[in-house]
Amino acid sequence: MAINLYNMGTIERTRVIRPSSRKDKSTYKVDIERRQEKDSLHLTVTHENDCNFRKEYYFSANQLSGKKSIHFKWNGNDIVWTDGIVPIRIVK
Repeated sequence: MAINLYNMGTIERTRVIRPSSRKDKSTYKVDIERRQEKDSLHLTVTHENDCNFRKEYYFSANQLSGKKSIHFKWNGNDIVWTDGIVPIRIVK
């Protein structure tokens, strides 16, 4: 019998906004299917054309409960969250 010593943590994900290869209305998917029940999410988003663009988002385990992924769109200036989810903290 295996003992799981992993109780909770934070998973890290990174997404790059790529207007050169995506349509304007494209949705960016953040896969969290392998996330443990008590894991929170730290997401870093950068932009292929702007080396100064970097935003970090934090989501609690409760917000992610029952989700296999979350999604956002790029409106040309900022990130717009779909799925009705809002980060608990944003670092700009």
